[in-house]
Amino acid sequence: SFVRPIIRHVELNGQCPICSGTVLKKGSNDLATIYPAVILFWDYEKNEKRPDQVLATLDNSYHFVCSNGHHFKCTLRELVENDFHCPVCEGKRVDPEKTSLQALNPELASEFSVNNKSTASQIAFDTSRKVLWTCPACGEDYLYPVNERKIGDNSCPYCNHTKLKSGVNDLTITNPQLASEFSPRNDKKANEVGEWQVYEVYWICSKCGTEYYAKIRDRSVGDASCPACAGKKAQAGLNSLLDVYPEIQDEWAENENTLLGIFPDEILPTSTARVWWECK
Repeated sequence: SFVRPIIRHVELNGQCPICSGTVLKKGSNDLATIYPAVILFWDYEKNEKRPDQVLATLDNSYHFVCSNGHHFKCTLRELVENDFHCPVCEGKRVDPEKTSLQALNPELASEFSVNNKSTASQIAFDTSRKVLWTCPACGEDYLYPVNERKIGDNSCPYCNHTKLKSGVNDLTITNPQLASEFSPRNDKKANEVGEWQVYEVYWICSKCGTEYYAKIRDRSVGDASCPACAGKKAQAGLNSLLDVYPEIQDEWAENENTLLGIFPDEILPTSTARVWWECK
């Protein structure tokens, strides 16, 4: 039975408010009566009312806890459709206090990036889902699966040199002295390459000023990569035949050797080329 003004009862075509679920009647349409199994999942600490004090409305959300102590919040409909099984136990949901990354690995959770749409308390500690992490070494964000991460691992692509980012791990940052030898003749700038990369670029020797070609990965400051300093290439004004033995000019057959395309300031004293000489 229920009390209602006559005019209102007429307007509603005599529809019972208890049957329609708009008025609660304990023992008739309350949650505990309609779905008694929910009593085993009801979180009496987090919900403000008991299950017999609320309507059995499927789309309302409530706090639940299973026999394993997993806490979760979902709609009554979701719990019913899941046949009253705990979604946390089944790996479908995360318990912030027991199965989340924050709960089980707070140290690793400290690297969980604030740029993620979720928090470390909403992510399962063993999920294969890729999320953003903030590297404690370089401060950059990168994607990596949660279940493959460990504290102190080599997962940051900028620190392990598998990904380049200007201003973070480019040549000017990791080796500024070597970057000073990077030739402006190159298509890229020194802040657009990494010192671990294998392709060849032009360098300007800091000692003799010779420009030469060498792989970035093979270079180091003060190495013997400059062919002029290493005596492998003639450099006018430095180590050419004319520089080392200027007196040779008196015996050099200029006309004949010019026809050969050989000049004393373009070859090394150790050259095995056959040239013309003029006996004094």
